Amino acid sequence: MWARIARYGWRRHTWGIYFSDNGRFWGEHHLRKKYAGYEEAIHVPFRMAVPGLGRRSFDELVANIDIAPTLVDLAGDDSNHDFAGP
Repeated sequence: MWARIARYGWRRHTWGIYFSDNGRFWGEHHLRKKYAGYEEAIHVPFRMAVPGLGRRSFDELVANIDIAPTLVDLAGDDSNHDFAGP
């Protein structure tokens, strides 16, 4: 996918985001559903490609609720948004 984007010259304007909702059990702890907070269910993939930013890794604990404020911040919007929900 990124090769095609680069070939058309769109890479410097294209953001890429890949993530999942949460992990899944495959029989660990005798469970199949993803309703328990074991390690296998809380680690999820999350990758971003942001034009102008190089590769970085972070070890901080985050949650899906952190995605929207992060994207707004990266887009340069410094206005006051309430992401706390209802």
